[in-house]
Amino acid sequence: MMKPCLDLLAEELKNYGTQDIFVLCTRGELLKYRVPNLIDTYQQHGICVHHYPIPDGDAPDIAKCCKILEELRSCLESNRKTIVQ
Repeated sequence: MMKPCLDLLAEELKNYGTQDIFVLCTRGELLKYRVPNLIDTYQQHGICVHHYPIPDGDAPDIAKCCKILEELRSCLESNRKTIVQ
């Protein structure tokens, strides 16, 4: 039986050495785009997910921006392969 597309995506990212993913989509957007299990699938494949939902068209407040940038800097300074999605 063929693996679902999300599993294949997560495996491929893991094979490329991806360790962290910053997901900026809301759960509602993930549902809308038919990938409601995206975050769970990444986690099941050992990828650390940093979920900071920002509704489409909105901008995060300064505190949220600082938190995202702090975590992103920490990942990059630790030479972790990181994706922002």
